[in-house]
Amino acid sequence: MFPRFACTRFHFAGAVSATVPLALTVFAATAAAQVSDPTNFKVTTGTVLTEWDLNSMGDFVPGALTVDDRSSSKKSKVWFVTRGGTVRLYRLTPGLNMKKDGASATSWDLNALLTGGVRLRHSDDGRFAFVNVTTTDFVNEALVAIDTKDNSRITWADRPISDQMSDVTVDTRDGGWNVFTAAPAYCSPTSVSACDTGDFAQPGVVQRLRPGVPQLMNGQWVVPAEVTRFNVGFGVGTCLDAPSDGSPCIPGITVDRRRGHPIFVAEPDFGPNGAIGEIDPTPVRCPVLSGYSTCAKVRHWPLPAGAGAPRQIRVDDMGRLWGITSLGTLFSLEIIRNCDKAIVTVHDPVGPGVEFLFAVAPAGGVVGYTDTDNNKVSLLFPQMNGQPVTATTTIVPVMKKTIFGSRESITPVTQPIYPRVAVAGGQDYDKSGDGSYTETFISSAVMQSGTGSPAPSTSPTGMEADGNCRTGGFFYGVGLSGGMNRIGHLEVRIDKHRQLEWRKGDNDRDHDGIDDQNDDDVDGDAIANAFDTDNDNDGVPDVLDKDKNGDGIDDDYQTPGNHETERQDNGQMVPGDFREYEVSYDPHTVLLTAIVEADTLTAPLSVQIIDASGNVVLSAPTTLGKAIVTSTPTLPGLYTVRVMNAGVTAIGYKTKLITSQVPY
Repeated sequence: MFPRFACTRFHFAGAVSATVPLALTVFAATAAAQVSDPTNFKVTTGTVLTEWDLNSMGDFVPGALTVDDRSSSKKSKVWFVTRGGTVRLYRLTPGLNMKKDGASATSWDLNALLTGGVRLRHSDDGRFAFVNVTTTDFVNEALVAIDTKDNSRITWADRPISDQMSDVTVDTRDGGWNVFTAAPAYCSPTSVSACDTGDFAQPGVVQRLRPGVPQLMNGQWVVPAEVTRFNVGFGVGTCLDAPSDGSPCIPGITVDRRRGHPIFVAEPDFGPNGAIGEIDPTPVRCPVLSGYSTCAKVRHWPLPAGAGAPRQIRVDDMGRLWGITSLGTLFSLEIIRNCDKAIVTVHDPVGPGVEFLFAVAPAGGVVGYTDTDNNKVSLLFPQMNGQPVTATTTIVPVMKKTIFGSRESITPVTQPIYPRVAVAGGQDYDKSGDGSYTETFISSAVMQSGTGSPAPSTSPTGMEADGNCRTGGFFYGVGLSGGMNRIGHLEVRIDKHRQLEWRKGDNDRDHDGIDDQNDDDVDGDAIANAFDTDNDNDGVPDVLDKDKNGDGIDDDYQTPGNHETERQDNGQMVPGDFREYEVSYDPHTVLLTAIVEADTLTAPLSVQIIDASGNVVLSAPTTLGKAIVTSTPTLPGLYTVRVMNAGVTAIGYKTKLITSQVPY
């Protein structure tokens, strides 16, 4: 994340102004501008893929994917939906030793024809999953909730059938369940002919659905839901598609789970290149002549040339939004708090041709993405050379209704499975002004061990970071793999000295299911620790190594059994200047360590920790050259770490923020 500045402190050169189109904009697909030719191009080999083949039950093509890393301290549960046939929701639980141990997969019939996005209720039990589907009547689309404890399915048919189905995002910040989707139109509870459509005669509606308590009505169990619909327009709930193994694309919608609000949605028809809509659900006064009683404010952040027609979007650990576009590019949006300014970056991986990017998966300092047509599962290490953009604000009508979903019991199916281990090739390259790329060609993988189909993996789809793995670990879906429903995992080993904004630590280096502090061979090289003088194989003997497990976080700031993350920043501060960093605390967070160093040993530094209400909860005494502050706030929430230059001369600074969490 860019260090936070007050709005008046942040200066923009040549700010871009946005205009609101008066009619539906037809997107013209033009070639994305290449930032530069790739340099340091290197062919790579030896990337290890762990994949699982699940037997098809009349369904096929795994699509959207999400990871539940909060209901287990040892292993992440992978949830995905299939996109064809008798589509199903799956929960895959890998074994403790991911590459060797047996796994299990449980699935639930969705009673649908096609699926869009899937997302979990963010909780420690991982009980509820929400899926966007096309229903079997060929008329409606619906939001489906699967209760994995009661094995029940709730179907809210809420909109007419369309070309694509949006992603799903879930917010639990206010104690309830807010489930967000987007579509060209949503219908009334009684008639598909009476639909809520986008404002300005443009399609595009965002829906917030809050499930209620099940009730018996006319002999049938139903679940009422309060729905709030924001008529945003600008093609919300659609995405520019093209024939591809990854079609149809999934329109983007997401919330920042650290805050809950605002709601971000992809607007492919805003202006020449599309935009990101930022919805503030707080009610505002409607325009006098609008005829509506309730409205909301939407800020539209236009995308620059080279982006164009956004699709799936996600918010990373630092509050920055990342997305993919129909031009085969990636972008980021960093909104400057309390003002209508933001920074946008555009990143353009090499071809061949225009890439069909299906999914984006930011994980702190790196951004994962899949390229379906080129069989790539890739990581971007972004170079944050952004350009300023200015928001346009509109006031949009808001409608509230109650709709009812049918509730019925379903029987899950569980199957035991074993992993297959394969080795793939790929390529690395840099692009000046853009970033560095590590691309893995999953179709090139040759099976080395395990069970499953020898068929290659092609057409990758969904992707999400593995929350129980260090930075660089991701799960991905495989669209085509010889008739099986295949899910894969790769871990890109990132040099511990490589500068990243964010790093996630790891206490099981070889992923054998044994924590490093209890493992006789932490790196899995068949040499016992007692006889292995370099356990991370970095060429530095363990007796001299401050990071013996090679995850990029100093051992001094890691506690055995806990999960640590580290953020880094550096730059210059003039006298009296400050930098602010947001840190999210949840009930599992046990410690925050803030470290700031100046390039001058006599430079006075000050550190404060501020709660969401602006109250200073900790103010450390001014120290010279280096300041270290540790804190454990008593209440969960979003806190701000403020680092200040308390001296009278300009300084260079380096900041590290390390959070430690107990296992879930």
